[in-house]
Parts: sequence; C-alpha cells; structure tokens
Amino acid sequence: MENQSDHLLDGTSMTYDYENGSGVEVQFVKGKFHFKWLSGPFKDLEGAEDYKSRKLGDKIYVVNFFMANKTFVTIIFNFNTKTMCTSALFTPCTEEEMVLFEGGIIKHLELKEN
Repeated sequence: MENQSDHLLDGTSMTYDYENGSGVEVQFVKGKFHFKWLSGPFKDLEGAEDYKSRKLGDKIYVVNFFMANKTFVTIIFNFNTKTMCTSALFTPCTEEEMVLFEGGIIKHLELKEN
C-alpha cells in the first residue's frame, strides 16, 4: 500500500546545476519525480519515476527512486542553503555501469512542503 507521507514534495519544482556543469529540471507530481536534463552528457533525457521522501530537518529532505533499468538514485536537498547532493548507481552490472556522487546548487525553487 502506498504511503502518502512518502510524497512530501508533491507540488515542488526546481532546476539545479551539478558541480560538473550538468543541469536538471525537476517536478514532483502525484508521487512521481519528473526530470529533464537541460545540459551535460544526459542532455534532453527525460522521464518520471515513482519517488519516496523523508524529511530530515527544517527544509531538508532525502528523496530516492528506482528506475526500470535498475538505476538507483538518492538525492539530499537542503532548501535552506539551496544545495543538493546526488548518489546514484546507473545500470549496475552492465558495461554502462556508472557511479555518480555529485553536489550542486538549486537555481530556481518553488517549494511546497506536504
């Protein structure tokens, strides 16, 4: 059974840039993490994945999602400092496997806390 408290950021949208120059546009809608890469090696890649979230502190959240290609992503957002950090394992156990551990800056934020 789906837990509504898992979707604490529904209604939130933002753009953020990673330290490596990649940019992403994100929207949280009805339990889905919608993303579109604006720049970097994944430019123009977009999709939507079921997400879960937990509140860690005042305007600090951890979000995770699991993709069909077995990619697992965890993101920590600190909306107080407009920073974030992603830890991801892309396509594990394949020749394309890639590990990402990268911080970034939130450029635009419309925060709705549920």
